[in-house]
Amino acid sequence: MGQYYLPVLGEPGADVGDFTVKTFAISHDFGSGLKLMEHSYIGNELLNRIEKELLSKPRPVVWAGDYADEEPNGATLYSQCEEGVGIVDGDVKVLGLQLMPPNPDPGWGNSCGEVRAEGLDDGYVVNHTKDEYCRLHPELDDAGDWAGWVHPLSLLTADGNGRGGGDYRGASSVVGRWARDVISVERADYDITGLDEIYADFQDDA
Repeated sequence: MGQYYLPVLGEPGADVGDFTVKTFAISHDFGSGLKLMEHSYIGNELLNRIEKELLSKPRPVVWAGDYADEEPNGATLYSQCEEGVGIVDGDVKVLGLQLMPPNPDPGWGNSCGEVRAEGLDDGYVVNHTKDEYCRLHPELDDAGDWAGWVHPLSLLTADGNGRGGGDYRGASSVVGRWARDVISVERADYDITGLDEIYADFQDDA
């Protein structure tokens, strides 16, 4: 069966893997499908929004699959976000704060108008936990754009990939490598001195 994903962000300043307070997004609200390879592309509106949320703002990130391993509390992170609120130690706690686009227009294929932040064409995704970085996209194609290129962020942070339909099936050793790490998105003028580059050459036809 197909596996669905929710991008989940911890609080800015939180430690690696700390999703005690978390924000999540539903790709349907951004006009895309819930399966990993239905929304993991440069220029996708869901990714445009997540880029903005991470722009020079490091925070824990995971693309939580609904087939991923359970958390210590016995529930997957995906299901916790779905529930929204719950009872923790006898008190009502907010488990997930849904990140809505400015002009919600739910439904696959419907644009919500979420444009990409300026200045990211030559930018980076930076892992502050592992001191690594990845370029946001490969070189321009012959047409001079990025259309169809796989976005590295969702695959690098995917938790549960390979367990359901719609997952990334290509040969890569870095899928999920950054799941739950502290991540930011940075423009081209970011100082990457001392960081190791990760090559995320994901193929959209894999």
